[in-house]
Amino acid sequence: MATFVLSLIACAGEKEARLEWSPLPANIPVESFSITNHKPPAIPEWVSRYEAGGIQAVEAMSAYRNKYVFVSMNQGSNTKALELWLSGFSVLQDLPRLVSARVQARFNNATSSYPDDEYGAYFEASVKVTADAVYQGAVQEDDFWVLKRYFLDEDWDVYEFLILVSIDKTTLGTQINALLNTVPFESLSKEQMDAVNQLRSSFYEGF
Repeated sequence: MATFVLSLIACAGEKEARLEWSPLPANIPVESFSITNHKPPAIPEWVSRYEAGGIQAVEAMSAYRNKYVFVSMNQGSNTKALELWLSGFSVLQDLPRLVSARVQARFNNATSSYPDDEYGAYFEASVKVTADAVYQGAVQEDDFWVLKRYFLDEDWDVYEFLILVSIDKTTLGTQINALLNTVPFESLSKEQMDAVNQLRSSFYEGF
């Protein structure tokens, strides 16, 4: 297998941000795969939707329309290591990373330049304060695994373990708002303050 590649993917509206060790080589067309095995008995709808359309597709399900959904994902060829990762997952400890990545993605997608320039120190401080928080009300809904076979110059078999977490939209929004309200404005220019206020007024549109 190729050397493990550490990748951090944070893209709002697509697959949930995740920190993962993958045996796949870098810069490959990862769309070229088939699922050759999975956790029994059948692939649940949320997994199929996530694979096809990311987080937004899962949140469109009737069960989650009033909730924010987060998927933590880890890949590899060592199932024992992945099972340890799964058993060690904690909503209280691991959700802050997922929330913070989604907050960061919201800032990134709201600007045509660089969030550090447009929002100044408020951007970095917001990412940090949401990563250091403890969130109440989140539930670990389900977990699942699939075995994917990628068709490259040679076939690569990769296990993908996924954990589904949900939290009421109002509950999470209230907690994030309280955290963002603690971030100081003093070091920002007038233009940066205006940009922050504009983003905060529509923060959960596309979140």
